[in-house]
Amino acid sequence: MYFQPKDGSDPYEIHHYLQWVNGEVHYFSGFVDYADGHQEPLHGAVDDLKYDPATRRLLGGTMTFDAGWGKTRTVEIAPVSDTGFHLGTAHYFGFKGERHGQGHGVDHTSGERYADMTGRDTIMEAHQLRDCVIRTQEGDATGFGIFESVVLGDHPRYGLSGSDSFL
Repeated sequence: MYFQPKDGSDPYEIHHYLQWVNGEVHYFSGFVDYADGHQEPLHGAVDDLKYDPATRRLLGGTMTFDAGWGKTRTVEIAPVSDTGFHLGTAHYFGFKGERHGQGHGVDHTSGERYADMTGRDTIMEAHQLRDCVIRTQEGDATGFGIFESVVLGDHPRYGLSGSDSFL
């Protein structure tokens, strides 16, 4: 996530990777990256996000990061639009018999376009993993980023039922 402070000072970025299962964090990595090259580590995150129950697409919310020593950083997140790149079409988790990283030779090209990513058959084929372009805000700093998510199983706090889950 990229941020430009309102006062015109140098921009910065926050990036993180969070993996949790059944409410338990299995892996977290996060940093604030500054224009001068230094980094500040982040130690964890708590989200208050919303997802579309039918497509499990991010609808927005907040991420509050543990910045250490009792400090937190809260980022507001909102999708720019309904668009996004479904990584299944790039063969992540397999797609139409192909796998990500599978060699086809130097001249091989392929591509897919879906006009509507809300139909159950379509999202099952293209998978849930997608890049969602987002607007970001932390205090008076605003910017943009990409939020990539997969939410599997039953998640009552998101209003998501395990019976509607899919990869």
